[in-house]
Amino acid sequence: MRIHWCGAGLSSGPGLRGLITAGHPVTVWSDPVAQGVTVAGDLTDDIRPYALGAVDAALAQGDIVVSMLPAGPHADLARHCVGHGAHFIWPGYITPELAALDDRARRAGSVVLGEVGLSPGMDHLLAHDLVAAYRAAAAFHPDNVLSFTSLCGGFPAAPDAFRYKFAASPADDLRALRAPARYRRDFTDLTIAHPWDAVRPTVLPLPSPESFELFPNRDSLAYLPVYRFDPHWPVREFLRATLRPLGWADAWQPVFAALAGLPAHNDDAAEAQLAALAESLGTAHAYAPGEADRVVLSVTLLAERAGRPVWQQGWILDATGDVRGSAMARLVSEPVALAAGAVMARELPAGVHPMPHDPRLVARWIAAIAPLAQTFRRTGA
Repeated sequence: MRIHWCGAGLSSGPGLRGLITAGHPVTVWSDPVAQGVTVAGDLTDDIRPYALGAVDAALAQGDIVVSMLPAGPHADLARHCVGHGAHFIWPGYITPELAALDDRARRAGSVVLGEVGLSPGMDHLLAHDLVAAYRAAAAFHPDNVLSFTSLCGGFPAAPDAFRYKFAASPADDLRALRAPARYRRDFTDLTIAHPWDAVRPTVLPLPSPESFELFPNRDSLAYLPVYRFDPHWPVREFLRATLRPLGWADAWQPVFAALAGLPAHNDDAAEAQLAALAESLGTAHAYAPGEADRVVLSVTLLAERAGRPVWQQGWILDATGDVRGSAMARLVSEPVALAAGAVMARELPAGVHPMPHDPRLVARWIAAIAPLAQTFRRTGA
């Protein structure tokens, strides 16, 4: 069972190096090859130029492909994996193209696992833990009114005037901002065409209270069944959102205007304009060598009865880059490596799945992730 790790960008290092150090057979596929050498060249000589055809030719049944590539190529790569009866792991969102592989993957015995990075990924893990704890609590009642929030962001540890720097693909960040956001607030399901129109402040209970800005991302409501909310539970709030430092929305006004001015349909002209904007922003706002980043993640679940809180718990994580590498790299690639371990141990069923909710895996992965952050603790009672 060989692991094919595709992509050796800024978010790959810790998880990739951990798998190699643990003695697993790993082939690194990188474009350019020099990037792979920088990340893992002191541990392995098996670093090859990435090309879909070359990976396809090297695949054997039961192999594992980890895609740390930008969003574009992952669906084709996953299709090739299923065709070989190999497994596929991707930290990003499960797209419709990936979801459509479910029947074929089940027949082939292939695990296609997405949403196992930071967000999506660790946020799911913590949500599963909180919902399970609530179901087991003495205060549980099916008529309790619930409010759920999941907030995550990565940005420079010392933000500059732009309030952000790009750790991965700027184009993927911009595409995410162009996607409409859907969430629930005050029992009302809302759809926002431009997520930046719903920016609002929030305060998180870090070692001392700290203020941030948040904006809703993608379709939060699709995760009600994923997090095992009973469809009959009354849910007042349900929000998955992105965190940014205070001042981000003001600093990004020119970017928002440029995105709003793109053609409404994602045609070739729109994609070309977005790519040019992404290249310009990525060049102007890249992390400097050795510059520390920061990741903040907060997941909370509140239950109320007759207008009074009866149960509330959450998780808060705060991590900064250090000698182990960037916080983003640790918190994206280490969960991916845990997912690869679960596939190798045959702990996951064939088919297309997000982060697993099995209580044993949830507890084990939370324990494994805890050392990756400077602050990682449960809140509430």
